[in-house]
Amino acid sequence: CNRSMRDFLDDAVKLGCSYRLSQLALSSQGFLHDGVVVGSLERLLQELSPPLCSIHSVKQYCSSSASAAMLASQTRRADLSGPSLQKIHVQVGTFLAERLLDEHALHLTRPETFRHVQGTTFQGMTTAGNSVLILALMRGGEPMARGVYEVFPSAHFYHYWDDDGKNNNETLQQVCQGKTVTDILIVDSVVNKGGTVRRVMDHIHSLHGNYRLYVLAAVIQKQAALKLPAEFPRARFF
Repeated sequence: CNRSMRDFLDDAVKLGCSYRLSQLALSSQGFLHDGVVVGSLERLLQELSPPLCSIHSVKQYCSSSASAAMLASQTRRADLSGPSLQKIHVQVGTFLAERLLDEHALHLTRPETFRHVQGTTFQGMTTAGNSVLILALMRGGEPMARGVYEVFPSAHFYHYWDDDGKNNNETLQQVCQGKTVTDILIVDSVVNKGGTVRRVMDHIHSLHGNYRLYVLAAVIQKQAALKLPAEFPRARFF
């Protein structure tokens, strides 16, 4: 930050503007505003990446994580029964939800006071509560979404039925009404061309809420992995 930004930042914080403000001190002489979160250079680059740099919006783990590769191998086994395959998809959902926490802990965690085993109390960390909404895209995303739910047990959980763009369950307007939802986790098993994910994100945008969007999927095909981040640059794909 530069000191010339002081007046702008004062007004922005005072008025509670809709901008997401971050600041980065590049030297010991940099001006830091008390009311604005201090971000890392990596985080700021990720948030400010333009649509043409959409690859930064997609996190892919199978080639860099042995545990992810083993989970992926289990999902492809032809000898697994349906219930066994569902259990693997629950594990995939939990894995991706934990990676999501690692990347976006600032928004998805909160401090909490716990009882210690020795009888005292201590300040710890837990996942965000009812500000998180998990959308299980039916039917394929439901087992994975249950794994995500295990990581976010206080979140709102809803089944989203998509039929040619129509939600056959409660509409998102009804789901979000009266709730302080800030983060929406869209969970699906396989994203092929991205039509279902595109419709649900368009639906969310039509609500005119300032939601942070995350898409968690076991598989995102190359076509969708290139197009969706460019269409929805503020969303993050795991």
